[in-house]
This record gives sequence, C-alpha cells and structure tokens, in this order.
Amino acid sequence: MYRKPFQNHFYGDDPRWFVGVVETPSIADKLGRVRVRVYGLHSNNAIGDIDTDDLPLAQVMIPGTEEGTKGLGMNAQLEVGAMVFGFFLDGKASQLPFVLGSFPRIEISDPAVVGAPGEAARVLGASGSSGESGSSGTASPLGPASNVAAPGYPPEMTQARIEEIIREEAILRNIDPDTAIKIYREEGRISYQSGIDRTGSGSYNGKEASFGPYQLFIGGGLGNDYERLTGRSLITDNTVNGITNQIRFALDAAASQSWAPWYGRGPAGVGVNEGLENASPIGNWD
Repeated sequence: MYRKPFQNHFYGDDPRWFVGVVETPSIADKLGRVRVRVYGLHSNNAIGDIDTDDLPLAQVMIPGTEEGTKGLGMNAQLEVGAMVFGFFLDGKASQLPFVLGSFPRIEISDPAVVGAPGEAARVLGASGSSGESGSSGTASPLGPASNVAAPGYPPEMTQARIEEIIREEAILRNIDPDTAIKIYREEGRISYQSGIDRTGSGSYNGKEASFGPYQLFIGGGLGNDYERLTGRSLITDNTVNGITNQIRFALDAAASQSWAPWYGRGPAGVGVNEGLENASPIGNWD
C-alpha cells in the first residue's frame, strides 16, 4: 500500500532565512565553515549574547578555503565582520546554518586614498576589515575595528579610538558598551557627516545634516539640542574634544530617552531599550 512520505523530516522543507555577521573567518576551519551571529536570534536581553564559540558552524555555498576555490577564479574567503545571508537547513531548530553569499560593505583602508566625506577607499564583499580593536590589542566581541580615521574625523580619531571612548563612557553610565558600539557602527562609522543625499531643510552641502559618531541631526533632532546646550557648531566640531563631547552627549540622551532617535538601531538589531536597563546620564559634556 502506498504511503505518502512525511516530508517535514527532510532538510530544507521548512527553511528559515537569516542575515548575520561572521565572527570566525573561513580560513580558521579546514572545511571553510564560519560562525555567524544571526540578527534577532543570537542576542537576547534577558540572557545576554551567545558566546562566539557557542554559535553553530555554518557551511558556505562556495568553500572558503584556498584549496576549495582553485580554478574558480575568485577568492571566497569570509573574514570576521563580513555580513552574510543564508538559511537554516533545519528550519526552526536553527542549528544547521548555510551561507549563500555576502553583502558588499564599505570599508576605509588607507587615509592616503580617502577623498571627501561620503567617499570610500574600497568596497568589500566577502572580506571584512583587518584593523585592531581598542588600545589593548585584544579582539572585540563585535569584530575588528579599524585604526584608520574615516573621512571628516581628525587623524587621531580612528574607529578603534572612537570605540574605546564609547566603551569607557558607556560603562560610566551603566550602558552596555557593546550595544552602544553597535549603534555607532550603523551611524557615524563611515564618515563624520552623513553621506545621504539631501537638499533643502536638514541638509548641508547636499548631504543630510547629521554629524559625528552618533550622527546628531541639526534639521530638527538631537543635533539642535547639542548646539543649543553646548554653544558648539557640529559642522566644525570635528576635533578630538568635539568628538568626545558628542559621544558623551549622545550616550546621556540614550540613557535618558532610549535608542529611539537613532534609525541605525534597526540595521544593528538593537531594541529601543536594549542595554539601557540600569542606565543613567552623568552630564560630563560641556
């Protein structure tokens, strides 16, 4: 007698799609697999982030090893920080991730080839940046930070230095520093002024009038509060002191209000009140 097969037991019948960030490079695994932190899945306000070593290994569509790419005319190595997409072969169980590809990302490499704000030195697909994180030389759980300053920032204010300041100031306010850095990386990491095209109200030199690590907006946003309360102009506040002051002001605002004013919290996968449960402003900006 014919029996209809129970297809739910087959891998791929009920795929679960994901987008995430690579936390271990493909060259670290003989099979070219990577560990991916999936947005919305591998972070939980109640229990904290899952450790990198506990993330499931993801097979990659094209092997990421040098041996696996011979004759393909391409380098498919995935480095730490690469943003990838794929699906879980086991559906809701979410223990068998399969990476199909990666998204292009803008990275700043050499200040000698960086042009005006909004311009990037290179665009990376599978590869991430290769800078160091912080002054201690230890790797950040969020991946590497660049030791090169993005356009519009003073040379001393590299991504690594900015993240070091953010971490110090966040801890002073009882804000989760990793969450604060996630917001920064989706806001002002690429350049001091926003690279979004805009004219008319809320624009400056044809771009959105948002400035600094936390992209304070002077077209009716926190940037207006910053300028009114400090007497500074964000257009010219791109100094070491100014950048530090903006970080302190922005983190005080988050501690008081939440991350709601920052659109970057969406791509960063950060909840409105994530990492702010016991936060309080300290007012050390001027």
